[in-house]
Amino acid sequence: MNAARQSAFLRFVVERTIGGDGAQLKEYLLGVEIFGRGQDFDPRLDPVVRVEARRLRAKFQEYYEGAGRAEAVRIVIRKGGYVPTFARAEEDRTAQIVPTRRPSSVWIAAACLVITGLALWLGGNPSRNTFRSW
Repeated sequence: MNAARQSAFLRFVVERTIGGDGAQLKEYLLGVEIFGRGQDFDPRLDPVVRVEARRLRAKFQEYYEGAGRAEAVRIVIRKGGYVPTFARAEEDRTAQIVPTRRPSSVWIAAACLVITGLALWLGGNPSRNTFRSW
């Protein structure tokens, strides 16, 4: 998955969650909306969403252990789901802050900064990009 697709995946799930539609983030929707699969997309037969979500989780881990170590807010996408949660870096990783219907502008700004930082980091390191374009 290239950096543009990673950014699209992240942007889509974060915007939907902040907009109050996080519960709608299902594998089928992501396959059709992000990865361009047709209406006949069957997530049981095509694991593209699960595979790319796993890769994005790995990128998050790499980012937060390196260049993103100082980020005040971290985006976490738990295994088995696609709804991002937002946690303060100093909090225990198990304690998550789930956005409410109307998140404060501080959370929106923090999420935008994290997304922008990740997009720049993903796009700025082509030699470190281990994902192949499909």
